[in-house]
Amino acid sequence: ENPEEYFERMNLPLPDEMNPALPLGTNNLTVQENVDAFSSFAQDGSFTEGYMIESITSPDGEVVFEHEPVVNEVFKDSTAFLMSDMLQESFRTGSAYHISDFYDSIDGEYDFAAKTGTSNSFVDSWFMGYNPEVSLGLWMGYDANIPQVSGYEGEEYLHIYNWRNLTQELLALAPDQMGRGASFQQPDSVREMEYCALTMETESDCEDNLDEPVEGLVAEDTRLSDKSSLNDPAIQSRMGT
Repeated sequence: ENPEEYFERMNLPLPDEMNPALPLGTNNLTVQENVDAFSSFAQDGSFTEGYMIESITSPDGEVVFEHEPVVNEVFKDSTAFLMSDMLQESFRTGSAYHISDFYDSIDGEYDFAAKTGTSNSFVDSWFMGYNPEVSLGLWMGYDANIPQVSGYEGEEYLHIYNWRNLTQELLALAPDQMGRGASFQQPDSVREMEYCALTMETESDCEDNLDEPVEGLVAEDTRLSDKSSLNDPAIQSRMGT
């Protein structure tokens, strides 16, 4: 599919001219736009635009406005689940490991996945965290688009710690609304099997000199085929060569 279609389904702005760097996050987004987009993974691949006003009622009780949500199907349920499964690892071995103690303290009660982001020269810092019920996003930066710190040696990961602090307060105030007890449910379109992740082969086709089989989750429509070498066009295209 055309990547532009995914942006359109999530109401994300696109630059007038598409460029190869777009997947790295070169377009400008508001916090709401980013949160709405990430919530698609929490909702089995469906996008629902965020809003502030549910309804407006006149003094005599007449409903003069009522929000009507529009739902767009963006990703397959297998894609959404696998993305969330990967992003949960952010708290343990990924860029959110700084608050792994917080994640461990709520593990079993809350099922959060997360993605951090930092733009060039530390101008923008992002943290997007979500579970099946709630998506919370945080941005840090200056209106003037100037660096927050001079370099990696000055980075204090305040966006990560601030997201944790915000989430802790909300969990204490409204635990059920914040998704206590809700977990990402593996759909029937995802199965666990042994396969070779680099070559994308079944375990029986995997050759020792190319790759080693691993056990993991795979979407039912994942294409696994026998490869003769790492120069196979299917492998090279996935690596961008």
